[in-house]
Amino acid sequence: MVKELTSPEPDAIVRSAMSETHLLGRLAVLTPLETLALTRFIFRDDVEEGYRFAHFLRNHLKSRHVQKFLSRFDRESQDVLLSSKRPVTVTPWPAGEVETRVSKVLKRAQTDAKNLAQLREQSLPVVQAHREGMKSVQPDAPFDSYLGIEAPPAFKRPETVLSRIKLSRPSLKALKAKNLVDCIRDRRSNREINALAIAKKDLNLLLWATSGIAEIHDNGKSHLRNVPSGGSRHAFDTYLFINRVKGMAPGLYFYDPTEHELLALKLGDLSRELRPAVNGQGHLYQAAIYVVWAATPYRSEWRYGLYARKDMLIECGHICQNLYLMAEALELGVCAASGYHQSELDRLMGLDGRDEFAVYSASISARS
Repeated sequence: MVKELTSPEPDAIVRSAMSETHLLGRLAVLTPLETLALTRFIFRDDVEEGYRFAHFLRNHLKSRHVQKFLSRFDRESQDVLLSSKRPVTVTPWPAGEVETRVSKVLKRAQTDAKNLAQLREQSLPVVQAHREGMKSVQPDAPFDSYLGIEAPPAFKRPETVLSRIKLSRPSLKALKAKNLVDCIRDRRSNREINALAIAKKDLNLLLWATSGIAEIHDNGKSHLRNVPSGGSRHAFDTYLFINRVKGMAPGLYFYDPTEHELLALKLGDLSRELRPAVNGQGHLYQAAIYVVWAATPYRSEWRYGLYARKDMLIECGHICQNLYLMAEALELGVCAASGYHQSELDRLMGLDGRDEFAVYSASISARS
């Protein structure tokens, strides 16, 4: 239960007005790196002090210095920054300590900004290496597929399954009266948070569009899906954190495209555990569904070696675009997200982070 914060007494504000004006002025001249360091500190490193700092900002919203500071953020970030609804129970800074505590927060931001500057310089060679990974390559080393090594399984079979939900054959009758051109034109990312549930028949179509199997060949060794994949290797599996789907219990599910089934891996409300794994992004952990596409790289590496990295990332884009278009046809909201806490999300999903790991994700919500 979040405790509502009360503003300090008026006389306390008067006594500290001069010093707080000075502090607000310092806030307005923070460099971009110092601003980044400050937001990381108050959202990730020290949530309680961040909560108190947000209270300090709300008490000075009319200040031009605060307005200048907040103008550096988009509307959504401003709402998060000023939110009083955080999952902690704390009290605001005592009036006599405001100057000291805010000064300490700003000093921390300046120190962290220097560290961030160093990290940026250290990351430049990595950035260049990633650019190389986007290029087409002709490696000298032979791929495993040419060495007679047996291909890895085309599908994952989770070891521990709590229950299975057989999905019905997808029916296009659920689609709204929108053609493909309209869906492409109207497609937008939607971060809306509401308490509405999604119909199971709609989830059925979303899974069919993004991971559904069209054809199976060679006794299951190869197959075609509704999204393209280099060499039909299909390195991605679909995991879903379900909060609100009609007729389904909340939990973590795995989609089995061969049987068109959802396999329950964990049951119960996982939003509290998911929150830190998605870096506190409310539109993700509070969505009706948070879908994660996890890669098993060797499925593609077996055939394409080093080139598989580029191929898999392109494939992931195909999958998510199909999600967007089908969601638009169903008048649902989607927001793709590649930013999350890698090791935390992998751990929550039961992935080893080496041979299988999260690569891309998206929220799915009903539109109010």
